Amino acid sequence: MSNPYPLGVGTGFCWVGYGYHWKTPGLPVTITIYKCLWNGEEVHCLLAMHVDDGLASCTSMEFLTFIKGEIKKAFGIKDLGPLCTFLGVQFEQNLELHKLWIHQEMFINSLLLEYELTSCNAVKTPLD
Repeated sequence: MSNPYPLGVGTGFCWVGYGYHWKTPGLPVTITIYKCLWNGEEVHCLLAMHVDDGLASCTSMEFLTFIKGEIKKAFGIKDLGPLCTFLGVQFEQNLELHKLWIHQEMFINSLLLEYELTSCNAVKTPLD
């Protein structure tokens, strides 16, 4: 579903050519993807929100700073820096190598603790 609308309250700087917005039925998860012109540059931006956890990624740091400022004005968010965790999923990245690792080590450790399996014998299993 495409719906062009101006972004930001009275800013007039960005016109969203394509704004896609998903809300997961039964869950308070919202994902919004913007493709717009920002100061003459085509910008792609992804925003994901879940209750008090948010994630933003953008091809323009200037536009990302603007978006975070607008959200901060409306909701009082604080920027926690580069992505480390989102919805219990951990992210590690190497910007020089353009690599991203996603894992749930904290969740797995909490399960091991809950079921008293922290002292079990771990065995490496080869992957086929």
